Amino acid sequence: MCGQIINVKKMPQQNKFLLPRLGKPTSTISTSASKTRQQANRLVNHLNSGAVIALVGELGAGKTAFVQGLAQGLKIPDLKQVLSPTYTLVNEYTGGRLTLVHIDFYRLRDAEAAFDLGIEEQIGRPDSITAIEWADMFPQLIPNDAIWVEFSRKNSDTRYLSYRIGE
Repeated sequence: MCGQIINVKKMPQQNKFLLPRLGKPTSTISTSASKTRQQANRLVNHLNSGAVIALVGELGAGKTAFVQGLAQGLKIPDLKQVLSPTYTLVNEYTGGRLTLVHIDFYRLRDAEAAFDLGIEEQIGRPDSITAIEWADMFPQLIPNDAIWVEFSRKNSDTRYLSYRIGE
């Protein structure tokens, strides 16, 4: 991971989607959207298909920039199209090493609405990497072995990103 490591935690459980060289989850500092994208770019190169990344953080914390970095690492051809799916709920980006499924729970009123829309069928597809913004709104939809990335602001430019596996 790029950025300064500020805390290393024990891995609560193994994640079958992580390649072994990723190592233990960490907390890092990002000082720009570009550095947030770099962190995601590096992470995705250590993931296998079917991985789910659950993103948590306030508005403007860097979740979409992180997904843009995932797309970059997957070699998705048109990075300008990687935007938050706040109104569409699900965006799918193809043409890279794997498909990137980008889900946003922000506008869903409850988990039942997600089931009604078939969103749970998109989560963890074996041909893709799935990134879910606002994942903490409906944690019951997130697989137990998901990689959680929590964003918190230190100031207008600096973010802490905490990585862990499982709820």
